[in-house]
Amino acid sequence: MNHGLLLSSLAKKNKSSFLLVNLDIEGAYDSVENHIIEKALTHCEFPEELKSFILNSYKNQTLQLEINQHLSRPFTKTRGIPQGCPLAPLIYDCITQLIIDKCIQQWKISIKPTKLNINDIGLLCFADDINFIANRYCNYNERLDNISKWLGQLSLNINPSKSMSTTLPTKSIMKPMIDGTIIPRFKNLRVLDHYPWDDSTLNEDIEKRILQFQLSLKYIPLKRMEITNIKKVIFAKCTSLFTHILRTNYIPETLVDRINIEVRKAIRKKIFMHNASPTNYFHLPITYGGLGIPRFDIFADEIRIKTALYLINNENELLREVYSEGIKYENSIFKEMNRSMKKYKIKPQQFNNDENLPKLKGKNFTIYTDGSNLNNSTGFGFTAKVNNSQETQKFSYKINSEYSHNVAELSAILTSLKILPPKSKAKIHTDSEISIHILKNKAYNGMFNCFKHEYHKVIQQSKLNIQLIKVKGHVNEGNIKADELAKKGAQEHNYFDIRKLFSNQTILTTSNTIIFDIKKSIQKKRYEVMFSQFDRNNSSLHLTKNWSSINLKFIKSKIDTETKWSIWRNLTSNHIKQHKERQCAHCKCPGTLKHFIYYCPNTQCFRDFFYTKFLEITSIRCILNDYQESRYCDRRKVFIIHHDGVMIRDTQIPNLKNLPNIYQNWPEIQIILTLLVGKCHTKYYENSRFKKPFQKQSPILTDLPAPMVLTIG
Repeated sequence: MNHGLLLSSLAKKNKSSFLLVNLDIEGAYDSVENHIIEKALTHCEFPEELKSFILNSYKNQTLQLEINQHLSRPFTKTRGIPQGCPLAPLIYDCITQLIIDKCIQQWKISIKPTKLNINDIGLLCFADDINFIANRYCNYNERLDNISKWLGQLSLNINPSKSMSTTLPTKSIMKPMIDGTIIPRFKNLRVLDHYPWDDSTLNEDIEKRILQFQLSLKYIPLKRMEITNIKKVIFAKCTSLFTHILRTNYIPETLVDRINIEVRKAIRKKIFMHNASPTNYFHLPITYGGLGIPRFDIFADEIRIKTALYLINNENELLREVYSEGIKYENSIFKEMNRSMKKYKIKPQQFNNDENLPKLKGKNFTIYTDGSNLNNSTGFGFTAKVNNSQETQKFSYKINSEYSHNVAELSAILTSLKILPPKSKAKIHTDSEISIHILKNKAYNGMFNCFKHEYHKVIQQSKLNIQLIKVKGHVNEGNIKADELAKKGAQEHNYFDIRKLFSNQTILTTSNTIIFDIKKSIQKKRYEVMFSQFDRNNSSLHLTKNWSSINLKFIKSKIDTETKWSIWRNLTSNHIKQHKERQCAHCKCPGTLKHFIYYCPNTQCFRDFFYTKFLEITSIRCILNDYQESRYCDRRKVFIIHHDGVMIRDTQIPNLKNLPNIYQNWPEIQIILTLLVGKCHTKYYENSRFKKPFQKQSPILTDLPAPMVLTIG
């Protein structure tokens, strides 16, 4: 990704003179000899034990070849690295490091370039992928010959005819050659799954990926999958095909819409949804009646925003320069990153730690911290006690209610750290295992990385000796006091802006809060747009907001997946195809679906079957009601039910718990409702398609020709 972003920025800056050459090494992995591996590992200063282990794993390997079901004689392998070996890319990086060091020495370029100068960078290497970059103002053919000569000294040869090059402008006079052989030129090159600029070559690649996506959707057995798993499968397919290219290249909106359409088309076909079903049903959360499938445009925005944050806060100065330079140019991926942030009103901001916190006095401290998130209020608190002292200092603060419990826990630890005097020791106790994992795990690079970065920075600058200790919640006396302070802080008005805890870090913010979970923040704003556009008359599931709802019990019940899909289609009216209204052939009235479900005598047998089954399941009589309301009538001692099986009002669910036969067996009731609606829909469909047979009218006597009278003379 770093190479792709660097090439994109360089191409924009040097669009009047840019050369990129992808060098092809003949038999790249098969040609590496054992003594070259040893030389490369020694050059990179590998420890002797590790170097011996790696060399011994490749030396004296005995192989046999199978030819026409017969094995050849055993022979000893003297060269080559297995391409599937986990160590192969690392070893090749060490080999190319020999070339890079010679480039630094001979071309007199910087070991670690900080400026976006194309000739000072010169070479980009990853495993056996070697890319040469230059402009017309340097002797690029001489440099290419140097690389070819240095690789030849390592028994590796470049094949000029299989190597590829591209230039800006496309009709540039630059002609890259190796040993007099011209390297073929192309409009654009794919480098580590990225393109340095956007053109028709990129669009053709995306078209191929969309075709692969269509093929994979075609063979996924969606109908046999659980409703909660379908979004994971779709998301996994998008991730594998489009993530890398989204980081460095812009996908046109027409192709983005096409990906969304292909997803919806495949699902409609697999689970028998009609084409007129609203598109929001695919993307809304399951608890709101949708399938929870992520929109590809939201996924693309999330990738771009995360990539921008990665570049802005990168420790490598060159990558920070890549973003600041690239954002100056229109129609660049960096400009698209900025547009994605503006779309969701997200701003990258830098804070300078200007919060005035009191400083403790002493050298050894015992600290207990805790966070609280109750009743839409968030706060944190902690106690600090100097060892060998009876006095305990207490702190409690209120933070923005949008922050989670984990943010409160981490804020408590970081704030307690900032009030410690320099060169002091402290034992910080917390009941949050997640906070300890975030702050102590070196490999952690998640949404709370800003806390980890600031935590280690404060320790290093103030020369603190800190121990993070996990304690069991609500058992230890110190933790109980900290918990009380956290709850007190959440309810009081001692507001604390946690943005001021961070220094020299660029953080994504919206209004007055930090955005930790980018995906959740984007989806929340997108759902608000969907709800404003959604026709709520099509479904009453918009009032269902959590998994405890009776309407969603069927998803986790032990019934087959095909039946679950049938229930879902009935809940959301997504399987009912409305035809042009015709008269009911039996009743001579408008033949709507509602008529066939509730009133038509021809479907009375289906209703009788439903009433019988309902009575068997619940021991309670029921009546079908064509209004969208299901409730129990105490006066008549019957349950009034609508055909979609949705409980609209949350206030009705507690009353249902007093009727355990109905509450516990609601999925079974939804099944027989689905069966009733399916049978009635068949009758409705037959009536809508019915055409009166053509009857040939018998001739009227008056229309017959007059008889002819023959006279015989």
